[in-house]
Amino acid sequence: MSSPTMSLEEFADLEVSRALEREKNALELPQVPRKYAQLLASGEEDDEELVDQAVYEDRVWDDWKDENKKGSGNKKRF
Repeated sequence: MSSPTMSLEEFADLEVSRALEREKNALELPQVPRKYAQLLASGEEDDEELVDQAVYEDRVWDDWKDENKKGSGNKKRF
């Protein structure tokens, strides 16, 4: 059996630094418009700009669903 390549403390420090880096990167990402149901769940339904974006996204999705019926995708047939 071989000996460990790093101690638990070294591993913990490495994991903490990775988590902090992921958190920093997540904050730098552009915010994706959310659906209205997500705004309700997070309690942000009073922000008019967010609601307008969410309604627009919901309508675009509904239009897409109207044009593409369920099961009309790739059926893997040749």
